[in-house]
Amino acid sequence: MSAPPHRSLVCVTLDTARCRSRKLRFSNSLVDWRPANGYFRRRSQAGLPLRATNHVPRKDYGIRVQPLSRAKFDNTPPVESLATARDLRVAAVAPVQDTTLPEDPEGFAKEPAKLIYHRRAPQNLRHRLTTASIHLVGLVAADILALALAAAVYIGLRDYALLGAEVADFVRKLIPTGYMRVGEYGTALLIGLFVTGNYSYGDHRREPHRLLAGCALATGLAFWAILWSRGAPVVLFEYAVVTGVVWAALLGERVMFDLLLQRFAPRMLVAPRTLLVGSRRDCDGLHRSRVFGWERDYTYVGYAVAERRSTDGALGTVGELPTILDRLKVHWVVVASSISEEDFRAVMDAAGSAGCKVFAAPSWLVHGQFEPQVIWRRGHGLLELTPRAALPLADTLSHAPDSFYLHYGKRVFDIGGALFGVLLGAVPVLLGAIAMRLESRGPVFILQPRVGRGGRIFEIVKLRSMVADAERDGKAKWATMQDERITPVGRWIRRLRIDEFPQFVNVLLGQMSLVGPRPERPELHDEVVKVHPEFAMRVAVKPGITGLAQIYNGYADSIDSSLRKLAYDQRYLANISLGFDLMLLKKTVNVVLTGHGSR
Repeated sequence: MSAPPHRSLVCVTLDTARCRSRKLRFSNSLVDWRPANGYFRRRSQAGLPLRATNHVPRKDYGIRVQPLSRAKFDNTPPVESLATARDLRVAAVAPVQDTTLPEDPEGFAKEPAKLIYHRRAPQNLRHRLTTASIHLVGLVAADILALALAAAVYIGLRDYALLGAEVADFVRKLIPTGYMRVGEYGTALLIGLFVTGNYSYGDHRREPHRLLAGCALATGLAFWAILWSRGAPVVLFEYAVVTGVVWAALLGERVMFDLLLQRFAPRMLVAPRTLLVGSRRDCDGLHRSRVFGWERDYTYVGYAVAERRSTDGALGTVGELPTILDRLKVHWVVVASSISEEDFRAVMDAAGSAGCKVFAAPSWLVHGQFEPQVIWRRGHGLLELTPRAALPLADTLSHAPDSFYLHYGKRVFDIGGALFGVLLGAVPVLLGAIAMRLESRGPVFILQPRVGRGGRIFEIVKLRSMVADAERDGKAKWATMQDERITPVGRWIRRLRIDEFPQFVNVLLGQMSLVGPRPERPELHDEVVKVHPEFAMRVAVKPGITGLAQIYNGYADSIDSSLRKLAYDQRYLANISLGFDLMLLKKTVNVVLTGHGSR
């Protein structure tokens, strides 16, 4: 049977014998759907070629239905014409116009797209394995190289006296020859880093506390046997030194590894192609958030809306995901909104068939003050949300400068400088504490509430330089030039800035930085903000022990002097960098020696 090219053939089954569509086998490419009055079948509109058979030539537009020997029916027994198993299940074939065909309610015309995007699965799997292998091999090689460089520096100081004979003798006494083998320690280091999760995906490989835990575990394995032969005090000191040196080397190595990987590695390996799914507002907000704020980490291809109709700027709807995933070669699918269960299943089916990673990042989780953690109970995952400390001035964080040094390098710089500061200030702080204790009664160290990053309140550690009951009424007061509350010993402590050395503990805890705006008392901070609201912008970054305002303006003793300090702090925020911090630290040494700005 043939038909003109401009017509499609429709096969209509009898209403009294509606055979299941999956039981019919056609020799050419047809798609079907089921309206109220029976089964309709037509040729696919997706461009599938007509397959020629011995019975149906390629130029024939007819169809041939193969008979079924064991056909099952959904309703009453079939009519007499269909009683035998060899009867054809087609009652009539009639040519009709394309325009008269009923609408496709099931969307079968788009069914061939599944065959297209299924080929993305092996490609995405290969991309995922390649990326993971490169990251793992690169991190292991970089860790070994960092350890080798640390060992080379140790050998150079010990055997070749690069910094003089005295330093060489000190290094020999600290870690004698044959004390620790590099090969054994390197194996222990890789095991320690692996156990503590330093080779995991994401930010885990950059977290300083994870690296410190890995180094501590590796050094403990290497020093365990020596602990019983040389004595605990000596070995513990050597243990701390080796752990700190290796940790500092790994911190610098991980930062350099990320920087080199982002700059020189192919973008397809370090920046997966990412598609957002959700409303336009939520997708735009997530794209501008800190989660996806650094575009070196991913390649943004666009967003799809969870609606029936596409909107301006969207790539399509959830129903069109198969075509979008294949056409744009997507690796990650991120659900940015709270969508219906039906749409979520559609996203999971499409992404799973295409081999894409699926992430959920609703706005309440990304911008909320929660610490998420997956808890498994009886085989089911629960998302535990632990509230973080509320940030009264969280809006100020949106005005914080954004740079690689501020994200990663500054923290490494703070930890290294704080460790050096603790060692350098141990003796002066001890002497100052003894002098204060002999001069007046009361606690030697005090804890004062200060305003930190984002308005978070923390307690700063200081060496007491005033009388014990300096604030009898419990109200915070400005420290003046000739403040009567300062004791004679306390005046020398303030002049030499010895009272600031305990704040290196706050730096190690992550509450402060070496360089930054000076943290204020909450009461004094609120007093200045009432007059000058822009003063709150200082808390966009972590407060510092020293800074531009501390060097050139000294301590503030009034609202007007706090406003002058704000100008210096704004200049620092606009020019924050490693070179600027080093320059300010150098000038801080001159301030300490001259006593400029002390109260």
